[in-house]
Amino acid sequence: MKTVNIEEILEQEAMKQYLTEQKIYTLPQRWAYRVGKVFSGKGKVALVDIWGNITYSLFTGTLLDYSAGLSIGGILASRTSATGINALTGGVYGWWREKVFQVTKTNENSSKIKNGLTDLIAFNTFQVPVYAAAVSLGSLASEGEVDLEKVKEGAKNLVMISPLIGPTLGMYMDWVRKRWGIEPAAKGTYQK
Repeated sequence: MKTVNIEEILEQEAMKQYLTEQKIYTLPQRWAYRVGKVFSGKGKVALVDIWGNITYSLFTGTLLDYSAGLSIGGILASRTSATGINALTGGVYGWWREKVFQVTKTNENSSKIKNGLTDLIAFNTFQVPVYAAAVSLGSLASEGEVDLEKVKEGAKNLVMISPLIGPTLGMYMDWVRKRWGIEPAAKGTYQK
């Protein structure tokens, strides 16, 4: 016979009441609330940064892949590998952004230009080397050797478009953080 835990039932009822009072009705809202309860602190920040990196990469990367002439299959393969890489590096990149903001003494009161330049520095010092490593691995897997010309060309092209991608990735990551109740990188959430 199954025993009933009164405390567990009361806790569930309290959660239902809180969700209703806060107008958290939809399934995604409830899921986000529960994930926030399970994951807290730096783990939650890392998960949110990973999510921000993956979703930004899926959108912008698909556009870049399409403009580069990749087929649907090529785009799917590229985005699948990028999702794996971003799942591994997204949280670290969020931490790195905060360190760059700290070193450059950029905060939420700094100008938009300074914030953008700080995000550009963070992007070029973290994402470009990660991208070069990914191109190296892709080249090695497909050709049996690392094609340094492709690695250099890919890294150069990414640096050329980084003034657009770096700051917009930073703004998007901060927007995602805000949706999950996390402070922007300029406030240094990982350091708290």
